[in-house]
Amino acid sequence: MMNIADSQIYRGSNRTMRVVELTAPGILAENFEPIPEPQLDEVLLRTQAISVCSTDVSYFHGYLHPDHYPVILGHEYVGEVVAVGPDADPDLMGKRLSYFGQTDFKGMAEYRVLRPLFAGETKSSTFETSRDFKDDHYAAAVVIPDDVDRTAAPLLEPITAVLRAILKHPPKVGDNALVLGGGPCGAIAGTILKKVFATRTVGLLERNADRAAMAQSHYADVVYRDAEALGSGRDPGLRFDYIFDALPPIVGGAEDADPRRAAFKSATPEATYILYGASMEMQKFDTWLLLAKGINVKAGAFDVDYYPMSYTASVLRSALNLLQSKIIDPEWIMSRHIRFEDFDALAWTFQNHEKNPDLKTVITFDA
Repeated sequence: MMNIADSQIYRGSNRTMRVVELTAPGILAENFEPIPEPQLDEVLLRTQAISVCSTDVSYFHGYLHPDHYPVILGHEYVGEVVAVGPDADPDLMGKRLSYFGQTDFKGMAEYRVLRPLFAGETKSSTFETSRDFKDDHYAAAVVIPDDVDRTAAPLLEPITAVLRAILKHPPKVGDNALVLGGGPCGAIAGTILKKVFATRTVGLLERNADRAAMAQSHYADVVYRDAEALGSGRDPGLRFDYIFDALPPIVGGAEDADPRRAAFKSATPEATYILYGASMEMQKFDTWLLLAKGINVKAGAFDVDYYPMSYTASVLRSALNLLQSKIIDPEWIMSRHIRFEDFDALAWTFQNHEKNPDLKTVITFDA
């Protein structure tokens, strides 16, 4: 069994790794930490690439709150196994892994440890989080084939996140589907609804002109640029049976222009409404429209008692199939690449996430 001390991964005798930490809302900082040693069934991964998630950005802006600061963000990840713990599979050495974990961040570091759980495995190690749901110390994982580039592999995590919600609460054949928000997860959801499920129409509400244009090129049959256009009945024959809410937290703004109210207005009676985006900031819903139309609010919940990590491992495997087949094409989603060593570019990405015309930023690590 290879031990970390024999793996020759260290830079000289320093045995430290560079990390980027969130030290407070809005503040990123560079630091160095000891390279962790894998315990029991853990593996040590040398990071190849990560992509920036809206959850990372929500932590940056203070919409989500960690248990403590500093915290290392980043969970859309691919890395190479460079050491294994005494109970881990030695055949994993040298293989690349991506993963899905509910609270398993720490991707913005040159190395990280992981307890991987692969499709077909049923082991678990659950715990209560401080955010009112039960999580698992294991993370769903998949081995990345050689034909998947490191700049594409981090897309597996958001594909899995979206696919978890849609597979748990799928649209019916012939449904008109509406996606709220044309960011990365909205784009993934729209593409899946268009190409995998037998929806009649896929609509999108997106105010950003660049993202609206990308959606029209790849998955959206109709695009609404503001809530007024959606809620006004501009298309009198088009009502939506299935709504996927991929919006970021909505802070302030006029209630008449609220995109969720507009979506409820455009919904058919008993429409399915998938709440996807996570925020610890209280958000508004028009309870009258919710009651009047009997709208069914659903979610692909975090709690592993509801959605075991073993189920998510199977979804992750299916996500890899979507990526390899180019049903989800990374070429237009993973549209901006920066290096982990370029701290200024990384900080700009977090500070300007909402203004960035690119869908997703990939951060690559030097070998």
